[in-house]
Amino acid sequence: LDWAASSGLWKPAAANLSKKSNDKPEFNFGLPAMDDFSIQRVMRTVASVVPRNYVIMEVKSNLLQDDRQRVLERFNAPHFKKVAQVVMGEPNDEFKQMALGKLLKEKQAKADAAWKAQKAEEKRKKDMEEKQ
Repeated sequence: LDWAASSGLWKPAAANLSKKSNDKPEFNFGLPAMDDFSIQRVMRTVASVVPRNYVIMEVKSNLLQDDRQRVLERFNAPHFKKVAQVVMGEPNDEFKQMALGKLLKEKQAKADAAWKAQKAEEKRKKDMEEKQ
């Protein structure tokens, strides 16, 4: 739903907060195509014939076998590779170290880029002063 709000659609405050769910949020945009889930039906239909990478992020339906089978039936073409991973509990030390390593690499790359940009800006200013 964030994509809809980012696109400029205004969503009124939820009337019934007890039905609020992150897995299957309420569509309450005041647009019939959004509120009656017809956009979702179109997306599901198109997704089953367009060979791309898809992630089905519905926790409950991915954990229930019948719902999972129903979703997989839409993606039975040979160009789709079906992969499922369920990860629960505390990650092991190897995974933690791998994740930390990736985060540190990203942070270092950002710091290097910022340092290079700062040095380039200083050089540009110095060159401008020399020209004057």
